[in-house]
Amino acid sequence: MRKCVAGALVLSATLWFANPAAGQSGPNATDKEKEETQKLEPVKTTVTVTGTRTATDLDRSPVSTSLVTHDEMETRNVSQIDQVLQLIEGVNAFHTKGPNDTDFNIGLRGFAGRGDPARTLVLLDGQPINDSYYGTVNWTMLPVGEFERVEVARGPFSSLYGGNAMGGVINLITRRADHRELEIFGQYGSWDTTNYSVRYSDRFFRKLGVSLGYQRYQSGGYEEQAVLKTATTGTGAIPVTGVVTWPTSTGGVNYQIGMTGREWFNQHAYRARLEYTFSPQTFASVQFMHQTRGGGFNAYDTFLRSAAGAPVDNGLVSFVDPSGVTRILSVTPANFLSSPTGATTYTYQAQVLHTFNSQWNLRILGGVNLSPNWWYTTPAANATLTSGGGSYTPQVTRSHYGNIQVGWNPRPRHQFIFGTETRHDAAGIQVVTVPSYTSHDNGYPTTSQAGGQAINQAVYVQDQVLVTERLNIVAGARYDYWKTYDGLNQVSATTPPTNYPDHGSNAATAKLASSYMGPAGLQFRASVGNAFR
Repeated sequence: MRKCVAGALVLSATLWFANPAAGQSGPNATDKEKEETQKLEPVKTTVTVTGTRTATDLDRSPVSTSLVTHDEMETRNVSQIDQVLQLIEGVNAFHTKGPNDTDFNIGLRGFAGRGDPARTLVLLDGQPINDSYYGTVNWTMLPVGEFERVEVARGPFSSLYGGNAMGGVINLITRRADHRELEIFGQYGSWDTTNYSVRYSDRFFRKLGVSLGYQRYQSGGYEEQAVLKTATTGTGAIPVTGVVTWPTSTGGVNYQIGMTGREWFNQHAYRARLEYTFSPQTFASVQFMHQTRGGGFNAYDTFLRSAAGAPVDNGLVSFVDPSGVTRILSVTPANFLSSPTGATTYTYQAQVLHTFNSQWNLRILGGVNLSPNWWYTTPAANATLTSGGGSYTPQVTRSHYGNIQVGWNPRPRHQFIFGTETRHDAAGIQVVTVPSYTSHDNGYPTTSQAGGQAINQAVYVQDQVLVTERLNIVAGARYDYWKTYDGLNQVSATTPPTNYPDHGSNAATAKLASSYMGPAGLQFRASVGNAFR
């Protein structure tokens, strides 16, 4: 077991420049100018909480911050959360299977997004929801209609949020139950695509708020994927036609022999929230989110045709490429098959906000993210569209999170916060050999498994002073204690561990060395006006 201690310090200063002549109503101003000045309405400001962990006007945030409100989402008629995020500059949603794919990674300012999603921290009302294994997020569990706004803070945030926020932070703020309301929404499209949701909220006795939401999304029209093969020169195979030639980025050639079937997707998401205002000084809320989803593929399409015009999807075949050279390749039905997948997730959260007086306030936040089964199956080489062996890979993740933050406002323009947070993660993954890849059952021999646990404990402070209307200084520091333990790597096991994913002792297991992260360095940020926003 290894331990890690990391620290971070950041100092930020932001200047706002205004035209000193604007709105002038001094002794030299005319009566007409004074009258026009008095008619001007106060400028409306938008408050964000992600960039500084406190309520801050958007135009005075010391970091590059953007947001999308619930009204904007309705106006743009977005149906999935990635469509919301791509409205924001500097955000890239990378889809592995095309633009309609429900699984995607997020990159901020060039950090990750394609291969490593662990550099963007995603929060749900301040609670991290990146999973414990890959650091990904099950985006389909988040119904768009449940969000009041989405805040995105771009750039490194190690002084407030730790190393997972190197690219930035995305904070999904859910809607409160302010009044009685019933919303019903529905969409229908081609390829059996339906998207509908119901949300009800009410407030009782001016103290108790209740909101319930449900969303169903399904589609059979996600894009087919090209099936590519390499070929060699040779003869003696079944002559076929229909091969499509594609050049590669390295100067080589791939040969397309068909398309996978269209992907179908089916998802249910539920949300319940209770909130209670005990007094003008004390507010508490609890919420629960649950999601189930599944995905698979329809029948594939082979481009290969025999001399009689019959489709070919199995055997050693030959074809003549555009240069006139006869080439051969081996094809099986498994080449056209893709992996069915599914997931079940639960999110629990509770928080208490209390204001002691005009200077002191307290926030306590805790939650659990649980995914008891995030799985996919892989067809074996002898698999067909309806049967054949393969492997079933279930993944289990669990994350506990707690945060206590105290705020102190000694003066109207001075905000100081200090807090502590703890996150404990446990994760495990198995590969199970199954007689049929179309089923997912872990009652068969386990080929391999891996997993472990991690804990991160941190304390942070931040001091924010509005020196003048044009100068705001923010300084922050964070100290992290981090370790991983109970790492396990097991190959050729016959039975799964009884306490998976916590991993008990087993003669065939091998402990993994924990990774080590060196101490963080010094960060400095200064911006003038909006030059770096």
